[in-house]
Amino acid sequence: MPELPEVETVRRSLQPAIQGRVLTQISILEPRLRFPVRAEQFEPYFGRRLKKIRRHGKYLVMLFQDSESAIVIHLGMTGRILIAQPRETKWVHFKFLFETTEVAYIDPRRFGFIIPGKLEALKKNILPGGMDALSPKMNGEYLFVNLAHRKTSIKDALMNQAVLAGLGNIYASEILSDAHIHPASQCFNLDLDAYKSIVQSMTKILKIAIRNKGTSMSDFYYGYGQQGKYQNLFRVYDRQGLPCPDCNTLIEKMIQSNRSTYYCPLCQKIP
Repeated sequence: MPELPEVETVRRSLQPAIQGRVLTQISILEPRLRFPVRAEQFEPYFGRRLKKIRRHGKYLVMLFQDSESAIVIHLGMTGRILIAQPRETKWVHFKFLFETTEVAYIDPRRFGFIIPGKLEALKKNILPGGMDALSPKMNGEYLFVNLAHRKTSIKDALMNQAVLAGLGNIYASEILSDAHIHPASQCFNLDLDAYKSIVQSMTKILKIAIRNKGTSMSDFYYGYGQQGKYQNLFRVYDRQGLPCPDCNTLIEKMIQSNRSTYYCPLCQKIP
């Protein structure tokens, strides 16, 4: 599933191509996404200029001039948004035309969605309630207040979108590796300094991933069909049996909440 760096990469690829342009047409080739889409839902947006594309966590938000409405896009497990006609057309479900620039939404597994509506209602009912992981307001105190009382693993807690918007399995593992915190550590056993360390590593890892255009292991493409490169910089994710970048101890794998977790048994000890 695309996480914050991948969605931010998509946002940055779309912005120079379509921001400031007028939405002139949509084409729905397959309406059966996670939530079915209907052409008439988008009629109020025709003729409106795209003011800005924002991101909250793993969600994109298209904002239009002279309108209180917006369009929210979530890429689900395998969603992609490409500019111009993509070579692969089998899984193209939705197309936007902004004057002369076409944007295609592609999703083989159809777990993503495109939802138009009033911005305030979308914020309340669709967008996750947690603070964005790269918000300027994010700090260790925020995580401490929201997580330190919980009897759950820190890795699972970091992926709770109601608390922290944007992280999934890959970056939660990478961040905890950089912070030298065991992914199975219980939230209530971590002190404020540990949460400050997590935020410091989170900011560092996410910014590195964004600079490298996210992770492309299977489905992620952006822009005109480019792939990200952060998979070449993984610290621990998908590196079982390879040396830890900090101490050369072999990385191990375990299963948490039906997901694969990778960690260094020496650098990341349970407190």
